[in-house]
Amino acid sequence: MGISGYEKADTAAKAALSLSVPPMKLLASEFFPYVNKLISSDWQQIWDNCAGNKLQCITPTVETYLNYIEKTEYSVSKVI
Repeated sequence: MGISGYEKADTAAKAALSLSVPPMKLLASEFFPYVNKLISSDWQQIWDNCAGNKLQCITPTVETYLNYIEKTEYSVSKVI
């Protein structure tokens, strides 16, 4: 005698174990650009909706920050 919601979740999880999982044909190096694009898009929407953001007139897109972060990471990895 358990909690009905937990029992339903447990039953669904056990049923999912019998499903076959197709092999992924996407390398991580191919996947990351899509994730970065999604994060950039979400971040841009948040940036666009910031009311009273004085920095937004100077830097209207988050692209500048992303480029800076990539360059910083690259330069740090070269040092290490």
